[in-house]
Amino acid sequence: MANKRIFLGIGALCLLAVAIGIFLIEHDIESKKIVENDTTQQKQIETTKITPPSETEAEKHTIACDLYSNSPYYIPFSAISEIAQLSPTNKDILDMLLENAQGFYFLKQNKATGEIFILLQNPAKINNNYIRHGLQTADITKDGHISYSNIGYTGEENEIDNVENITDHWEFDSSIEPNRPLKHTIYDKSKKVMFEENWNYNETEPIKYLMKDSKGNIISIFKETIDNNSNYRREHIFYNSEGNITKSITINYEGADIKWFTYFDSENSDKNITIESIYENGLKIEEKIYNQEFKQINSLKATYTDGEKREMFLLDSEGQEIEHCIAR
Repeated sequence: MANKRIFLGIGALCLLAVAIGIFLIEHDIESKKIVENDTTQQKQIETTKITPPSETEAEKHTIACDLYSNSPYYIPFSAISEIAQLSPTNKDILDMLLENAQGFYFLKQNKATGEIFILLQNPAKINNNYIRHGLQTADITKDGHISYSNIGYTGEENEIDNVENITDHWEFDSSIEPNRPLKHTIYDKSKKVMFEENWNYNETEPIKYLMKDSKGNIISIFKETIDNNSNYRREHIFYNSEGNITKSITINYEGADIKWFTYFDSENSDKNITIESIYENGLKIEEKIYNQEFKQINSLKATYTDGEKREMFLLDSEGQEIEHCIAR
């Protein structure tokens, strides 16, 4: 009887030990699952956690630059943005050129070569010639060398002083001093007409200058048109021997402000550009830049304090900020 009780007791203890073992194993497995779940959740949290941008990243598009707020000369926002990227040496050269030309119609930089192309508002290099189109460009190399080019025929060098010695035929308006040219006929060595130039100073006549070849085909024309006594348009158009337009420059004014500017060059399409200027209370607040297909490629906006330009923003075609300039 005693042995039976001992056997039953031992069996109970074994069952208890087995139950405890099973409980401990299951508890250990469950604990590992909890730890693994916590680890996975933590990794997910760390993966999806948004890291705030560093101060450098936040400010990398903001630069201090000369906004030319006090300049008396016209300079488009797009030119200001380009100048902000230049070396101090080339900026000094451009400032000198701006002073001499008393304004830029537009400026474009070749990012690959560092070369700068500018259409000047007035010739910076004077040749002592009679005015035709009065258009001059400046090309500046990366190392600061400047070369000038005139658009269209500009006459012989120092023709004003030498006009009496030139065998070409000239007609002048002698009612005003100094006399103004009215007609100029250019001959070849055989005394055949090569070109003919005509000037017109009548305010009611839109064509101010016209040049034709020996066959009477138009080579270039300069027109001025006034609409509603306030809107004013200047057009310079140049043709090849087939009568196709090779180059044109159009400037539209609203009052004294340039509203539209278009430059077209059939041989250098990378320079083609249209600039629309938007004004508010007499201040230009925005420029929209278009390519030759009249597709907007970017825009520039400016803010003012007490009438002085303080900030300028370069935006892409979608309106996303590319660059932020603040006045120095």
